[in-house]
Amino acid sequence: MAHRVVPPGGHADTPLLSTAVPQVFVEGLPEEEDGDIGPRAAERVLELAGAADAVLLGPGIMRPDAATALLEEVVPHLDTAVLIDALGMACLTGRLDGVRPGDTRAGAVVGLLARGASPEQAAVWGAFLHGRAGERLTAAASVPRTQARP
Repeated sequence: MAHRVVPPGGHADTPLLSTAVPQVFVEGLPEEEDGDIGPRAAERVLELAGAADAVLLGPGIMRPDAATALLEEVVPHLDTAVLIDALGMACLTGRLDGVRPGDTRAGAVVGLLARGASPEQAAVWGAFLHGRAGERLTAAASVPRTQARP
């Protein structure tokens, strides 16, 4: 079972996700004054992570200071496979320039980790699956493909 933890008000996609993927358990967490998830959520995140095969941290956290504070409270206490998304890593390293969200790819990678893939296998297959999903979406939406130019 997957757990998705969000602020008590939830994100706009929470009802859609809960319906489309019923095996995902959605739980509200204590939020900061601005509605972001912060360090007050650490205790509950650690409780949920205790039974997990893999943990993904970062998606949905909007403020770098909130991400940093939460990650500093949680990561040192985890005893399982941990994946921190690009924004979360940028917050921890202080390098925020050019960070682009990758929640979909991160979700694929952590799912593969939870199923027993090595971190290397999970990263490669997660990138492949993410790219393949983009190709299928492009084909289904009849959107012209674009290609990055050097």
